[in-house]
Order: sequence, then C-alpha cells, then structure tokens
Amino acid sequence: MDDLRNQTELDQRWDIHTERQIAAAKGGVAAVTLLNSGSWLALLTQADKLVSLNNDTGAVATVVMCWGLGAFFGTVTWLFVYLSTVFQLQCDFYRGQRGYEIALEMSRGLGLLCALAALALFVKGVVALSGLLA
Repeated sequence: MDDLRNQTELDQRWDIHTERQIAAAKGGVAAVTLLNSGSWLALLTQADKLVSLNNDTGAVATVVMCWGLGAFFGTVTWLFVYLSTVFQLQCDFYRGQRGYEIALEMSRGLGLLCALAALALFVKGVVALSGLLA
C-alpha cells in the first residue's frame, strides 16, 4: 500500500514539476519574441530618420533583417514548446517507448537552438544599430 501511495505522490510531484517547466519555457519564449518584435517595430517606425541621419540604407536593412529574423525564430520556438509539451505527455503516458523520448529531446533541442538564435540576432541588431548611431 505504501508503494502505491509513494508512486502516486511521485506522479503528482512530477506533474507539478512538468507544469512549472512548461510555464517557465512559455515565459522565456514570450520574452524573446517580444524583445525582437518590439525592437523591430520600433525601428520600422524610425527607419526613415535613421537613413536620413546616416545615408546608409544597408546598415538599416541589416538591423531590420536581424530583428525580423529574431522575431521569426522566437515565434518558431513556440512551435517547439508546444511539441515538447505533446511529446512529454506521450512519454508520461507511454513509458518506455523510445520514439517519444527521442522526439521530446529533438523538439527541446531545436527549441533551445531557435531561442538562442533569436537572442543572438537581437544582440547583432543592437550592435549594428549602435554602429549606425555612432
């Protein structure tokens, strides 16, 4: 009887832990996407002033491209968060099935890669913009 109760408690704790991980991932992805898309929109509203200040449309285009791609990768990260949630559910339900575990690890890895790409593109855009204003 104690083993069954202990297993039930472990399952409940695991469910709470999984929900917290998903909430943290969603918050991080929202931050990355908002950071890039907000910067991109702000830059688009001021692009004509930046071009007239510096007369370098290529540099402005680089910043727009970096932040636009960063917003894209941030949005794609949402897809991988969703897939990770689905595969985590499948792993919990069908324990021991290696295919779901591999899919879970791949979706997590690709999501992390997209989030890092979004952050890197934001930083590259900031550096390019600071070069414009210098």
